[in-house]
Amino acid sequence: MIKKWHPMLAAHEQPTGHWTMLDSRDHAYGTIVVSGSGYLATDATGESVGRFRTLKEATERVHRKWIASFGAGGSRAAGSRGGAAVQPELYDPDPDADTWESTAPKASLAARFGTAVAG
Repeated sequence: MIKKWHPMLAAHEQPTGHWTMLDSRDHAYGTIVVSGSGYLATDATGESVGRFRTLKEATERVHRKWIASFGAGGSRAAGSRGGAAVQPELYDPDPDADTWESTAPKASLAARFGTAVAG
């Protein structure tokens, strides 16, 4: 039997008919409540994600919205959770070494820093 993780596993029911979506650090990132013949889902800010027929669909949508919030322009964009913003094109696997590597093309680095980059 193949076991797969699903966002429904992040939903914790307390009280009955009210699910809180929790991340790995037990921070709530959404809620789902039984409402009429469906499920009303909201994100951590209280903004409506939508009304869904099944709990499975509601958890998927809340989870997708939470994941999308980490991208550019999202409420959890780089640095908003207390960490420093990261420049994705710079990568230093060994900070004690005298050199650094880059995952970006040398031309884009030269344009960014205004200098030629040895290569």
